[in-house]
Amino acid sequence: MATLFTVIDIIGIIAFAISGVSKAKKYKLDLFGVITLGIITALGGGIIRDCMVDRIPVMLVNVRDFYIAFFTSLITYYVFSKRRAGLRMLINIVKFSDALGLTVFIIIGANVGIEYHMGLVGTVLLATITSVGGGVIRDMLVRETPFILKEEIYATLCIIGGAIYYAGYYYHWNMATTTYAVMIIVFVCRALAIKYRIHEKAGAKKAKRR
Repeated sequence: MATLFTVIDIIGIIAFAISGVSKAKKYKLDLFGVITLGIITALGGGIIRDCMVDRIPVMLVNVRDFYIAFFTSLITYYVFSKRRAGLRMLINIVKFSDALGLTVFIIIGANVGIEYHMGLVGTVLLATITSVGGGVIRDMLVRETPFILKEEIYATLCIIGGAIYYAGYYYHWNMATTTYAVMIIVFVCRALAIKYRIHEKAGAKKAKRR
């Protein structure tokens, strides 16, 4: 399980760093801005989570996470900044990385809740904070309404994923199997929501009602 969580953590950091870079490029930020948003998106949720459980943020103890976020942001910026084809490819990668990052950070946050012997509410809350905290900070830095407040399914998946993971611990299921189950369920649901633009359709219906 230790190896599994290490792999999950690295995947989540890379995925959300790419998402942060995409946001920075949308606003045509310079290299410093790109790297800042990449790191904040990847590590911000974990920092908030660790402060909530009164421990030193993991990124300050294990600088591996910082370096991964930093170099992912830097490489993504240079690889996809030159050509329009690269920009289109980046958009597709961001959609995939968003779903993947959400999936793995839910598991990481929920696992911290269980490590600190929290109940269902605490575990779900840490899963949600870990998953969306960095994105909230990122959006606030570029003066956007945080994504989680605009797309209901984002918060819903955090709650469902955190609850399933807690249930696995509470009922003594095999945790490796539970982890894979949460990853598959959340990733598939998020990918389908992106593919079929559920958020956009829901927004259009609300606009018509008004």
